[in-house]
Amino acid sequence: MDEVRSQNVAITCHDPAVQAAAVNGALILFVPAILATYGDYTSDAVRPFPPSVLSSALRVLPVILPLTPIAMLVVWRSHAHARAYRIRPLSAWRGPCEAAAIAGVLALVVMLVATAGTWRREPPVQVVEYIAIYVVATALLGLTLGIGLALTAMVFLRVRGATRGSTDVS
Repeated sequence: MDEVRSQNVAITCHDPAVQAAAVNGALILFVPAILATYGDYTSDAVRPFPPSVLSSALRVLPVILPLTPIAMLVVWRSHAHARAYRIRPLSAWRGPCEAAAIAGVLALVVMLVATAGTWRREPPVQVVEYIAIYVVATALLGLTLGIGLALTAMVFLRVRGATRGSTDVS
């Protein structure tokens, strides 16, 4: 069962858009896991036993588990953007712009909740400026991450030769 139908198009594991999306999801999930494991393994913290790579990986697992829904979102959206890119290569900026928008909206929601008590104590203009700095910085970080993921997907699609409207999945 390596084929699923979506909008009258067969999705298989051999589809370059699926593979590019899987690569992006793996990057979101495994790069932080590897970095955190390395950081824990090489830490100078005093422990009752010397760390091993396995014990370090198990120790960072609770930190990495929340990245799973984010990785799933990245896989889903990377697949959608890779399919759009295969049909129309000028749509390459949709992914980074969407990543910036998602990051900015999440930062806005977090900052509105975090500053709910300060609206009465501080001048509203000052609170808005404070929130805007974090929202813009987070949106720029999302844009940077989106550009990196888009470049990864485009390189993967170019290597596979799957642009210019190609829908062959051979």
